Amino acid sequence: TTSCSRERFLGEDGDVAMYKVDKYKIFVADSTPSVRQFIRFNLEDFFGSIEMDMASNGKNVKNRLLESHHDLIIYEREMPLMDGDEFLQWIKSQEAFVSVPVIIISSNRETDSLKKTIQLGADSCIIKPFTAESLVEKVSELLNGKGRKKFDRRKHLRYSIKGRVELRCERGTYDGALMNISLGGLLSRFDGNSPLPQILDTIRAAAIPENKAPVEGIEGYVTRIQAVDAMGGSKQVHIAVKFSDDRERGKKQELLDILTASEH
Repeated sequence: TTSCSRERFLGEDGDVAMYKVDKYKIFVADSTPSVRQFIRFNLEDFFGSIEMDMASNGKNVKNRLLESHHDLIIYEREMPLMDGDEFLQWIKSQEAFVSVPVIIISSNRETDSLKKTIQLGADSCIIKPFTAESLVEKVSELLNGKGRKKFDRRKHLRYSIKGRVELRCERGTYDGALMNISLGGLLSRFDGNSPLPQILDTIRAAAIPENKAPVEGIEGYVTRIQAVDAMGGSKQVHIAVKFSDDRERGKKQELLDILTASEH
């Protein structure tokens, strides 16, 4: 069985409510706050409920990894206090991490540098700057052998579409602004002072794009709630919704029609 716990904490990107599932655990070490935030947001958005440990430098990384099991490690090659080469030499000498894949992220595009990283034991490399799609694809490929779902490029590709969104659940109906949408889910924006759904609430969403027919009754659940500061000092909340994989074929086709039309 998978153990779960809900916690609310103040993270690098504001007050974030997240649902942790112990089975999905990733260690991310990067010296740049915006990169850590980018990785966390996109992996949580795609995989749903996961637990992520973050490190801003190489201090105490060894102890932290030895104290707790992780399914995958993402490590910056230029990391202060213990760079990626030193980290790879250490972790590949540890029997406990034989089956744990390691992704090295680096700003060095030189071929010799990449070859050395692979020779030292990295399972994959990602060059900065990188896209959300390339990040999720790499992570999904490495976790696929552990029973994770395969990466679906079309499902993950997000489209920025202006419009409204309605989220309906047992608590009520919530109206917000549609930010972006894909076949797998949507991201919406709400007034931070208004009542809101909660993490893992089962919802039926209505996407109402401008100048397009609405798609109503899309089943899913809330995966992420993030408070952000808007212009003028007002508080806004971003809510991510993951659509159910078993939603009826008709709704999926309606959604696909909207996304396809947005490409033109």
